[in-house]
Amino acid sequence: ICYCIVNVNFLEKGSLMSEIMDLVNEKDEVVCQGTRMDATLKGLFCRIATVAVMNEEDKVFIQWRSHKKEVGPRLFDMSCTAQPAAGESYEDALVRELKSTLGIDVNADDLTLIDRYIDTEILAQTHCFHLNHEGPFKGWEKGADFADWFSPYEVAFVADRLNFACTPMLQRLPQIFSELED
Repeated sequence: ICYCIVNVNFLEKGSLMSEIMDLVNEKDEVVCQGTRMDATLKGLFCRIATVAVMNEEDKVFIQWRSHKKEVGPRLFDMSCTAQPAAGESYEDALVRELKSTLGIDVNADDLTLIDRYIDTEILAQTHCFHLNHEGPFKGWEKGADFADWFSPYEVAFVADRLNFACTPMLQRLPQIFSELED
């Protein structure tokens, strides 16, 4: 059984739920194109790219998703998350979304892949990247109610004590940090 927090007000034409995207299998191979609903019905996955933007103090820019978000409203989330369009790479989706969401220009080469996994809650092949950037950021207010820099300790605290209010990727971040240190 898969549970996904979805704002039901968005189950209409033109919403994220009706966008056409690449649908992939468990090996991250494109099988066909369709909507998130098609992925669910066909036992496939949509693709999600997310990034942990870190500054020189090793703090991560974290967002509290807006109550208006279609998927995962009112959850702590990574610095930026993108839904790659059909034919778009994970990296190119993040470059596009970082410009739109945080107002920063980066190149795909600036992103370092730090984790890949299947998110069973939202049926997505998820790729997590790392990016060094000091900000300032502008535009995040459109998709988040709050955003700030968090230390790795603070991220671990939120992910552990407030896991019910975190996206699955943010819940994984302390483990990823620990593995990167080893």
